[in-house]
Amino acid sequence: MRARAWLKQSLDDIIGNPVAALQVSVLPLLIGGVVGGYWLDQALVRQRGFWFVEGRFVWWMWGLGIALSLLPAMWTAVAWHRFVLLGERPLAIAPRLQPLLILGYLWRYGIAALLAGLAAAMAGVTVFILLVPAALIGTFVLMLLPEGLRGILAAVGGRLGTLMLIGAVVLIFVTFLLRWAPFIVGGAVDRPVPMRVAWEVTYPAGDAIVGLAGLIMALAVVFAVVQELMGATGVVLGGYVLVSSWVLAMLNVGALTTVHRLFAEGVALPTGRDDVTPEI
Repeated sequence: MRARAWLKQSLDDIIGNPVAALQVSVLPLLIGGVVGGYWLDQALVRQRGFWFVEGRFVWWMWGLGIALSLLPAMWTAVAWHRFVLLGERPLAIAPRLQPLLILGYLWRYGIAALLAGLAAAMAGVTVFILLVPAALIGTFVLMLLPEGLRGILAAVGGRLGTLMLIGAVVLIFVTFLLRWAPFIVGGAVDRPVPMRVAWEVTYPAGDAIVGLAGLIMALAVVFAVVQELMGATGVVLGGYVLVSSWVLAMLNVGALTTVHRLFAEGVALPTGRDDVTPEI
């Protein structure tokens, strides 16, 4: 299965280079989490109001908080792409600071995310419309059941419908971003790929990319379930959330790297079958 092979390659890049993975991510993520988080929190406090101060929207606080959260993440992404694809090693305690590449990456990622968000919203509306008849039929059936069983099935059905809706939206969003990986990553590694070309070259592997997006989502669900089952608090919970969030963040960046390497650089990964890798 190609999706599984691609996910494994993304994980292998991280596991095989743990020092570099930490070098490109720790400082930027700290900046994004602490500094960006602080300004977002301050913006939220101002908007809600406090003591005798009336709440108001402070645009520059929101803008500063969002910028200080996103730019460090783009910094990490650019550094990891360049390390894996070009062999450019990060500095001892931080990735190399390349402002133009980071801003360009933010621009391309923003465009792709906006279009992916529109597609995901359309998918969500479609799923919602399809769920309405199912909900009406389910309501009618529940009326025929005993009251105790009715409450249980209603709760289960409601959660299932919500999960289906959220799952469809996230799956489409991640899939579209991965389909545009050559466009998003290309400029960061000195090989720009037009958005249209990125979509075209990944088209033959559309099903495998959907599978890769699904596997990443499944891993995120596993992390969330483990967190619930742990029942931990304090330092243990904080440590687990920190590590699992770091793994997912690096895995998402790694998946973009892998898809770009496959379709923009023509480097085939082991799949267990004779697949043809499209080239630009």
